[in-house]
Amino acid sequence: MVAAFDAVDGDWARRQRRVWRSAGAGCATAPVPDRAALLRLAAVHHHDEELAERYALRAAEADWDVRWALTRPPAGEADRWPGAVSALERGRGRLAGHVLAVAADGPLHVLSPADGSAAGRIRGERTDLRGLVSFPDGTLLCLDSPGFLSAVGAPRAESRSEMISSLLNAAPASASGIDATAFVKAVGAPRPFTALGADEAVTRIVCGDHAGTLHVWNLDSDTPTALEHTLHRGPITAATCVRGASPISMTVSGGADGRLVLWRPGDPREPREAMHRPTRVVAVDALLGAGGPLIAAAWADGMVVVWDMVAGITIRFIVGFPIASLLLAADEVLLVAGEHGVTAFDLRRPEEDPKEP
Repeated sequence: MVAAFDAVDGDWARRQRRVWRSAGAGCATAPVPDRAALLRLAAVHHHDEELAERYALRAAEADWDVRWALTRPPAGEADRWPGAVSALERGRGRLAGHVLAVAADGPLHVLSPADGSAAGRIRGERTDLRGLVSFPDGTLLCLDSPGFLSAVGAPRAESRSEMISSLLNAAPASASGIDATAFVKAVGAPRPFTALGADEAVTRIVCGDHAGTLHVWNLDSDTPTALEHTLHRGPITAATCVRGASPISMTVSGGADGRLVLWRPGDPREPREAMHRPTRVVAVDALLGAGGPLIAAAWADGMVVVWDMVAGITIRFIVGFPIASLLLAADEVLLVAGEHGVTAFDLRRPEEDPKEP
């Protein structure tokens, strides 16, 4: 198809050629509705609104569609692009309902998951972060590229609203009073980790290591207690946790072995392999929705899988860019971050599928 457009002159052929070059690999194996959605995604990433609209009608038949994207703007144009993004995290406390994006330029960008609009920025002390947990009091637990944990005490925000400018006058970190600084002290001697995550209320912190072991800290008491279990063959590359009203939690981890594993810490039953693919997992997230847990995972080849555990519904699609982080937001919106910036997808539930991912 690209060769066909190469043989045609004119602006329309040039724009189509650019879009097909971005989406072509995914289109080769995707069903027709997903092909339209992939082409629409590529058009949005290239800021070609007219072409994106042309693909919208057919893309409406897919299980997913791009909602908005923050990507590199055309040369000479101002834009709200945050640059390459290495991690996404939920805002908590006064930032609840927002998303924190760890950008290569240093600041944490505070975004609206609904439309990607910027609500403010928090000055960052590190530019090499690959993991982040935001506590309700504003303190941040960070995982750097070498794999070490550190805490950043309530950083000062550069905000566009009074709410953001005062976000760090927040309440205690959690019911136990543990904040990021106290957690790092409780962990003790520095040791390298490969992945960092937490449940929505930050009552559980999870870290993966090079040996494939997942470490889970319970923050329900003033003294964090830890459980660990070897879940993967090789390094854990992504980890998170989901917990409801009960004390029972479930971890979700992905590894260099390509496996997506579910584990209930303290449960005598063995961990469960939810999915196994022939390439490494690069990102995971989990959210306790109204109907039960939602799980999202991405692999190095661009495959994204979203699974409703209760309904048994699975949405799969391949994006045409490297993925560094995922975040499930409210209203079944999935945020995907990487070198391109941040893209938000609307997830549409297909007919119930009894298969698990």
